[in-house]
Amino acid sequence: NGTTANCSAEVVGNSSVTSITATITLQRLEKNGTYTTVKLWSGLSAVGNYFSWSGTASVQCGYTYRLKIVAVAHSDYGNETVTEYYSKYCSC
Repeated sequence: NGTTANCSAEVVGNSSVTSITATITLQRLEKNGTYTTVKLWSGLSAVGNYFSWSGTASVQCGYTYRLKIVAVAHSDYGNETVTEYYSKYCSC
């Protein structure tokens, strides 16, 4: 049994950030404690210091999923990479 997961993410940089690139991965926590990739969104980008994204994926009931966001903030001072995770149980 499954359903559709609605995923979203936002990244806000400081005023010196000129662009943001990101890779977002939806992962499922397996019974053995490892994560498998359900869907990958790569090549995402935004001009300026604000990045907003939304996407959908098919998921199965009874599993915990996590959204992994790897964002790179680009500026004249260099690049800064930030990784964040958001987890949720899918009970359907």
